[in-house]
Amino acid sequence: MEFNTTLTLIFVAGVILVYLWDRLNSPANKPKGAVRLGAAKKLQARSPVAIIPGQGSFRVSVVGESNYQADLESICGGRTENGAYEVVEAQLVLEESNPYDPDAVRVDIAGKTIGYLSRENARQYRGQLNEQGYRGVVTKCTATIVGGWDRGGGDKGHFGVTLDIPAKIGN
Repeated sequence: MEFNTTLTLIFVAGVILVYLWDRLNSPANKPKGAVRLGAAKKLQARSPVAIIPGQGSFRVSVVGESNYQADLESICGGRTENGAYEVVEAQLVLEESNPYDPDAVRVDIAGKTIGYLSRENARQYRGQLNEQGYRGVVTKCTATIVGGWDRGGGDKGHFGVTLDIPAKIGN
């Protein structure tokens, strides 16, 4: 019980620090006359970004990655006989406009969508963000990409992704 409380406090502190950093560096705090790239385009509101420190457990599996095998292969630099074991940074993006689930949480790596949190994990994750007052925050965490071997003769493995999230999800 004390371990979960400590992890929650670490998560909250990380979210607060990154949120404050993002606010201090927002376009609203830039001096007037500052050059903005793409000024002719309508500016989109940026969500604050928070980093979730993990414990190295990588216990939360990403779902739907079977639909993104080509992107995972390109992120890993192709298939090899032994497959991949890549430790990478992932972003968790709240996807309210998802036509299948308005509570969806998309997982992106290297700017590419590679899957989603399961429905149950997405609801628990969103609940934690809302409890702490961080509705709409984008988070970053460590992830592993494993698998993706090609030993020839049809012996080919799929890529899988797990997240290192010290939250109460994935138990």
